[in-house]
Amino acid sequence: MIQIEAERTASNRAANLLQKSREQTRLILDSLPYRVMVVNMDMTIDAVNRTFLKEHGVEYEEAVGRACYFVRHGLDKPCSDYGRTLLPIKESIEELKTKGLVST
Repeated sequence: MIQIEAERTASNRAANLLQKSREQTRLILDSLPYRVMVVNMDMTIDAVNRTFLKEHGVEYEEAVGRACYFVRHGLDKPCSDYGRTLLPIKESIEELKTKGLVST
């Protein structure tokens, strides 16, 4: 029982740190005057800032977790399926795979 409680406490602590980190990231992104959209490798949106939300007319909850191509362009499948060129993104993903970090 002691081990279970220790694991639960550690899990709660990790969840709190993650939440605090997300809040700090959102504050930083919201302070930027540029549209910012953080996209996961599976093309779902991890975070957006206020400028992005305002310019695209969506709420935070409507954007986060959804496919970037849906939120940004209203598409039901990736932009490349519609013949749109994504060379900078494809190059960035390859750079991310090799270097572990990229900014576009």
